[in-house]
Amino acid sequence: MSMVTAPAKADDVAPSSRVSSAVLVREGPSTDTAILAQLRPGDRARLVGEVSGWYIVALPDGTRGYVSKAWTIVLHEEGAAPLIGSAHKVHVIDVGTGLAVFVEGLGYTVLCDAGSQDDYS
Repeated sequence: MSMVTAPAKADDVAPSSRVSSAVLVREGPSTDTAILAQLRPGDRARLVGEVSGWYIVALPDGTRGYVSKAWTIVLHEEGAAPLIGSAHKVHVIDVGTGLAVFVEGLGYTVLCDAGSQDDYS
């Protein structure tokens, strides 16, 4: 199962400092898919979502494609929260009285214990 998440603000994706020539923009989230374009150092593409290991980007001409997270960085819009584009994990846990959701991310942790019934007494 893959989950697509979308950014809350308009962030950009750019090649990381490790890239010397270009990052390939692909048709799908796999190296087995067609190459649509290249992002060279200094280029940017609009971040529109992400799936495991890949960012979904929109190029200036409107083309949408996928770039590897391993070779790119997210450039946050001024005032944007650091959550967008950063690694985060969502855990759903059966606590016996219902489900609890535990979210871990860069600089934050959120726990929602939906299974607890003690707040109704």
